[in-house]
Amino acid sequence: MLLPTGVVSISFIAALQQNFNAGGVTVAAVFILASLYVAARWVLFAGIRRHGDRVIVTGMLWSRRIPLRQVDRVTGDYSSIHWHTRSGLRLITPLSALWSKPHPVQNVTQYNNKQLSMLREWVREAKKAGAPQ
Repeated sequence: MLLPTGVVSISFIAALQQNFNAGGVTVAAVFILASLYVAARWVLFAGIRRHGDRVIVTGMLWSRRIPLRQVDRVTGDYSSIHWHTRSGLRLITPLSALWSKPHPVQNVTQYNNKQLSMLREWVREAKKAGAPQ
C-alpha cells in the first residue's frame, strides 16, 4: 500500500506547486484516481486462479492467461511461471502478488507456499489429463 500513499502525497505536492489552479488540481486528481485503481486491483484481484485448462495471473496493471500444459516450471522465492507459447517462444510471468522476500510474515509465507503448491498441482493435472495446448 506504499505506492498509493506515495502517489497521493506527490499529487498534493504537485497541486500545491501549481497554487491549486485548474491544472494542478487536474494533475492531482488523475494521480489519485490512478493510484486508487492500482491499489484496488492489487488488493482485490492480484494473484492466481484457475479457469478451465488455464491459469489466470492477475497483477497490478494487467492479467495474463497461461495454458497449464505450456507451463515448464514454477519457481519459488521470487515466484514466477516459466512457460512457452505454441510457437516455442519462452516467457516468464512474475507472480508478484506471491513475492514474500526478504522478511515475510509467517502467515504470508504459508499462504504463498500453498498457492504455489496449488499451481504446481494444476500443472501436473493438466499435463496428466492431456489438456490441449
